Amino acid sequence: NGIAIIDRKNLNYLGKISLPSSTSNNYKNQLYTPNDQLLTIVSSDEDFEITVYKTSPNEMPSLRRKRTFSGQYIDSRLQNTHLYLLSGSYSPQPASDFYQQQTFQLEINTVDIHNDTLSLETLKLPANISNSAYWTANHLYLFASTFAWGSNRDTRIIKIALDSDLPPRVVATGDISGNIKDRWALKEYDDRYLSVATSLWD
Repeated sequence: NGIAIIDRKNLNYLGKISLPSSTSNNYKNQLYTPNDQLLTIVSSDEDFEITVYKTSPNEMPSLRRKRTFSGQYIDSRLQNTHLYLLSGSYSPQPASDFYQQQTFQLEINTVDIHNDTLSLETLKLPANISNSAYWTANHLYLFASTFAWGSNRDTRIIKIALDSDLPPRVVATGDISGNIKDRWALKEYDDRYLSVATSLWD
């Protein structure tokens, strides 16, 4: 695994940045290129690593900083100097509760990519919320459906504010009737209204 570095002026090949190999079957990698920087996210089953490089014309990127986070990487959004990371992990299961379903706990880490320590704030989210994320310029929406055979689903939606001056915070929750298939069923407009397409049990 790696990233080929090519000079955009003359398309000359400058070299390659090697990325760690992943042992996960569902790993996700991500990269961003904000303001003379290259930022990579490489995930595995149990953790993910953020690496920040400085970029200059006709030169290979130079390493500036890196940090490893525990949990399964799900999604991210870069806004200005803040990187919002959505990740999750299963809660420990007591031996006496072998047949009990494990709880998947989501959290949002906010990383300042210009800080030498990649300083962060963490927001823990309610358990068993879907890891399908709908991002907008200023908000993140997460949702979870409950299901019973022969009846309609109810879906809870959580709205999280993303503000560069404040840590992420839950600003609203609501319940609607029906099932949300995926993030493409949601659409925000005017920064305050949310349109949701749902399906019902026949």
